[in-house]
Amino acid sequence: MALCNTDLDSHAGRQWSHLLALHIEHALNAMQCYTQNEIKSHLAFFTSVVCTWLGPPPTASNTLRAEYSPALTADHTPADHTPLEISYCWKNADKDSSTKPVIARFVTDIIPQDAQQTRSASLTTALQVIGKLRALEPLRLTGN
Repeated sequence: MALCNTDLDSHAGRQWSHLLALHIEHALNAMQCYTQNEIKSHLAFFTSVVCTWLGPPPTASNTLRAEYSPALTADHTPADHTPLEISYCWKNADKDSSTKPVIARFVTDIIPQDAQQTRSASLTTALQVIGKLRALEPLRLTGN
């Protein structure tokens, strides 16, 4: 089952990918614990799958401000309309960070392509994404 069902998904995904992939790549490289194959795998998943979930792309060139107000950053005043947040997980780190590295992670909103701002539209879209992910073969992001 394809994760990207429409031309709009594909077009929007390419635009989001162009704007955001560099930030994901930077976070993964900054940790200095990911191999180049792992980084390549994570970026491929992010650009070909995750970016199609981010809804309509920004309309102004070179901006990350989405037209749709995502739930992820809605508590900010004013809402920054960013459907992606990158963070680092320090939970596994210990005094000897070579044995348990800090990992890069990201959280995204799943935004309806028609940008309906209703809970039912968001839930329907989220359920569709979950169903599509279940149809995927297990991903191997270890680079092996």
